[in-house]
Amino acid sequence: MMSMENIKKDQSLHFLFEEMVLKYPGNTAVIGRQFSISYAGLNEKAEGIKNYLLSAGLQKGAPVAVMMPSCLEAVVALLGILKAGGAFLPIHPDIPAKRFLYLLENSDCKLLLFKNMQQQIPAGIRAADIMKEELFTGQIPVPAPAITGSDLAYILYTSGSTGDPKGVMIEHRSIVNYITWASRTYLEGQQLNFPLFTPLSFDLTLTSVFTPLISGSAIIVFEEELSKINLHRILEHEKVDIIKLTPSHLKMISRLQISRSAVKKFIVGGEALETSLAAGIAAQFPEVEIFNEYGPTETTVGAMVYKYRHGIDNSTTVPLGEAIDHMQVLVLDNQLMPVPEGEQGEIYISGAGLARGYAGSPELTRHRFIDHPYAPNERLYITGDIATVLPGNVIEFEGRSDDLVKINGYRIEPAEIRKILSTVAGVADCYVMARKTAMGELMLCAYYISESEIAVKEMKRVLAGYIPQYMMPAHFIRVKAFQLTSNGKLDKNALPEPGSVVLEEIVRPVHEMEKLLAAYWKEVLGLDEVGVCNSFFDIGGNSLKVIEICHLLKADVNESEEDLILLFFKYPTIRSFAAYLRSKKTSGEDEVQAEDLRVPQNRFAQMRQNGQDEM
Repeated sequence: MMSMENIKKDQSLHFLFEEMVLKYPGNTAVIGRQFSISYAGLNEKAEGIKNYLLSAGLQKGAPVAVMMPSCLEAVVALLGILKAGGAFLPIHPDIPAKRFLYLLENSDCKLLLFKNMQQQIPAGIRAADIMKEELFTGQIPVPAPAITGSDLAYILYTSGSTGDPKGVMIEHRSIVNYITWASRTYLEGQQLNFPLFTPLSFDLTLTSVFTPLISGSAIIVFEEELSKINLHRILEHEKVDIIKLTPSHLKMISRLQISRSAVKKFIVGGEALETSLAAGIAAQFPEVEIFNEYGPTETTVGAMVYKYRHGIDNSTTVPLGEAIDHMQVLVLDNQLMPVPEGEQGEIYISGAGLARGYAGSPELTRHRFIDHPYAPNERLYITGDIATVLPGNVIEFEGRSDDLVKINGYRIEPAEIRKILSTVAGVADCYVMARKTAMGELMLCAYYISESEIAVKEMKRVLAGYIPQYMMPAHFIRVKAFQLTSNGKLDKNALPEPGSVVLEEIVRPVHEMEKLLAAYWKEVLGLDEVGVCNSFFDIGGNSLKVIEICHLLKADVNESEEDLILLFFKYPTIRSFAAYLRSKKTSGEDEVQAEDLRVPQNRFAQMRQNGQDEM
């Protein structure tokens, strides 16, 4: 295997893949339920995309949007874009239309590759369906531009504190530094396979795509439409060796009964990893190594790592560890001076993994990427994360210095939600923050001031045009005024606890099956009351919570957990779900009457952006 010592500074990411094509042409590169493709075959398809993009006029460093689920075609698209000298821009297929337009305009993107696209193609965008054979046949080979380490590899958009999403621009040398480190650290010279089951727009997915492809290993694709039921199948798949996932995934795994597993390592990222959760997983999988990986998108997937020590680590959260190769992590005070051991400070990061900056936002780039006070010609990224330096220079996460939160692994800037909510007719002022549920989980709460009550459905309708479902507040609470602290800032502690969700219509359960479902809903959602006609997803539910409920319910009904999960998204109200279960029990029918379906069927597609799909 390659080491950083023999990787040239200007090496590109796709060159590392092409080395594996030459070394292991017959090795399986991607495996699906009904297909497999070799390194040579994958390279041939990527060459077809490269030739198409270059003939379409793609310029070096220009972005190409990739709007498709995590699938074989997505892997082909990413490689083809890199080969053509472009930068891939992953966009979730279910993104709200206005957010979609913003990403294209902000990144100055003119080319789009898609699969089964539901969105309308904007004017001025040249789009191609990757399922069409002509993209791969009949293309005249076009010489690709020379790519160096300073060229752009991809743009990933995250929630922005200014009220708009921000596009993080990552260069080839940054992703090459991370991926080669990941290959050495996690694979240790072996060929180990990764499952692909998280969206391309989530940067931890890059580990699962490119680490195997630069090592001669395989990607095992789990179709994203079924990702809500994939964890069990992934863990028991005989060829899955390493899984990159979030603590929210681990919580679901802790509730599963796994009879067999070939998994050797869990790489955990996206949010703080509680030591109690790591300990439970270590007991459940005693032979599996657990790595806690930390790194904002601006520092290229991962900047620090810590290998969990079962029975030894006993702090509240698993430490963040130490910097990866060619990265530097500092914990500094307000004067940019290093804090002593045992003291708290803010995390600053420098090194090979730093992003170029934010697309179309030079001022924000200058604000977040500052000159390094101790290293000439180097930059520091201000993370906003608060940490303590432990003995041995190990760093432990303590919290945030601002309002940014991570829910189900996703970075969310409440200011972005607030900006849109303030445009709702009748809203005089508003504030959005994260609060903990009775079960200790974070949820978003929106507080607003208005002369009269505003329908929650109307506020959600306006927000849904701009923000993905995982950013939708679980609670909307009207207040008379916002109280201020003595220094003139909003007093968060004075805001009322959400308590129970205020439902516009509460229809109480009647039949035993409705009562059973209502009890499970209240337990999992932490609510005092639920109505049988309210959609699960409108009162704080997400895909992970669906799995929890179905895990509880399977003992009470004659259905498998996987079937229950799929049915839940078809019948997302207690009344419709109970009607289906009762009708099947009495008559064996698989459908309920149309009038029982209170929620549109496209809710399934919309909810792919929640919980499990967005890990």
